Amino acid sequence: MPTLKPSLHSVWLLGSVVALIVASRVIAFLHDPEIWLDEAMLMANLPLDCLSDAFRPLPEHAQAAPPGYLLAASAISRLFGEQQYHGLRLLSIAGSLGAMVFMLLALLRLNAATLAPIALALVFLSPFGVRYGLEIKQHSYDLMATSLLLYATIRAAQRGGRRPDLALLAGAGGFAILFSFSAPLLIAGMTAGLAAAARWKRPLTVVGHSPVFVMLGLTLLALLWHFTVTSFLTTGNVSAWAAQESSAYLALPFLRHGEGIGPLGFMSIMFGMFDPWYRLSSGYHAQRIVAVICTILLAIGFVASARRIPFVAWSCAAFLGGIAGLSALGLYPIIYTQNFAFVQPVLGIVIAAGLAVLGSFFMRAALGRPGADTIRVGLATLLVAGMGYSALHAALSQEKSHLRRATAMIETETRGNEALVLMSVATGITLPFVAPEFLAKMTLVPEGLSTQAQSAATGDRIWVIYSSVYDDELQIVPESLEPLSTAFGPCDEVFRAGSGADLGYTLVYRCGPAAP
Repeated sequence: MPTLKPSLHSVWLLGSVVALIVASRVIAFLHDPEIWLDEAMLMANLPLDCLSDAFRPLPEHAQAAPPGYLLAASAISRLFGEQQYHGLRLLSIAGSLGAMVFMLLALLRLNAATLAPIALALVFLSPFGVRYGLEIKQHSYDLMATSLLLYATIRAAQRGGRRPDLALLAGAGGFAILFSFSAPLLIAGMTAGLAAAARWKRPLTVVGHSPVFVMLGLTLLALLWHFTVTSFLTTGNVSAWAAQESSAYLALPFLRHGEGIGPLGFMSIMFGMFDPWYRLSSGYHAQRIVAVICTILLAIGFVASARRIPFVAWSCAAFLGGIAGLSALGLYPIIYTQNFAFVQPVLGIVIAAGLAVLGSFFMRAALGRPGADTIRVGLATLLVAGMGYSALHAALSQEKSHLRRATAMIETETRGNEALVLMSVATGITLPFVAPEFLAKMTLVPEGLSTQAQSAATGDRIWVIYSSVYDDELQIVPESLEPLSTAFGPCDEVFRAGSGADLGYTLVYRCGPAAP
């Protein structure tokens, strides 16, 4: 693996990466993406009625989130009031930027400053990183928990396990337990990595066994917390997703019916976090070519980093082995890329090491034998430029539900007068957070053709709003409108936005006589 000593050029490049990461979050926030279904289902439970509710299953929509995140989100919701969603997005951004800071500090402690621009770009400038650095969920705090624990573990081991460092390590473990459902695997994996790194003693120099003992204690505490708190909180959430999975709702595009997730499927889902073309509608996985390339880089990076930064390499191996083993036993779901979110900082460092080695080899072959620093900086600059473009494009082209446009169209057509509006289930959950002023003006029929709708005078028009409709569901929509056609008159599609390559379509139908 190339020497990790930083140069002036790499310092400037690192500053550029940090600036791009911050800019991508600011631009994404100012772009003001609409609340979408997953976010709305969690927001329906906020703010909490009392602090103890963070340690109970959430009452609405079978949602679950770590207690630490729920307490923070509840406080933010109360503080921001009607602008709750802005505050919650800022909370997620704070977690994402905090993860960046601690990951950078960890890399500097490992004398890996030259790798830092590559690793940070891979983790935080990917479309996945931008999207989940803003989403109103706990995912950015999974990254922050990993980055903080990574930094605290390295610091404690390098400095001989002094009490302030051990206290920081214990605090980092406590933060992980409170803010990440993956804490047991996270802490156990780093404990294994720390024990393996002690054999190499570079760049970690373990004096005594205090850090290892603290990590073992944290592992036991995390397991106890999981079986007494986390499992209680997530029972409803896991059951709900299991029901949807069994009904083929979660049909991964690279699997045939009845086929389990094999090694390539495992990698395809995981490496979505580094795919520069990743979108939510991509089936929550990387394109196969990206998965293959990342797998090769991971293998090369593991060999390289096992020699220079063994703690990171062996922690990564422990994480992936643990996830694969638990998944095979049916104890850890592999459905979405975000199931791997807590691994991303460590995985990003190892892949960055592989990219540095492979890039140096090819650039030497193409350019003769230029200086090693020239190769590293040139390679990193190309990667950062590409990932920076990908991040800014992701920030400016976030998937939208288009519900604001749909409701504005209805208000225009009705001239702001009250109208009868029927909503799909997804729309009924999301609309209160997207267009609450619209709801105040309309007579709502949230669940099918209710008595209220049936009692409306024949000839009156009714508006129907669907959201999160994908290509394979489009043919079902006209069938669901047949009772309304009978009661009110023909149903005509008057609005369509979005696509199956986005967050689905938003559709508006008007049932009844044509507008005068």
